[in-house]
Amino acid sequence: MQKLNYPHLSFRELLAQRKLAEKAVKRNSNCEEVRQIIVKINKELDDRREIKFRNASKSIPKLDFDN
Repeated sequence: MQKLNYPHLSFRELLAQRKLAEKAVKRNSNCEEVRQIIVKINKELDDRREIKFRNASKSIPKLDFDN
């Protein structure tokens, strides 16, 4: 399986690569190596989700209950 440069892949591309890796596990080709790649992809996706939600929470307006 090819080496992936995760920071340069989009979210959708990472999902596609993960799906390909899961198919490779089902075919039993280099299972341990492929599982490590899946773990790396999942970590990258989780990191991106965390950043996305952190940035989204910055733009939440404060509620004013005084009026």
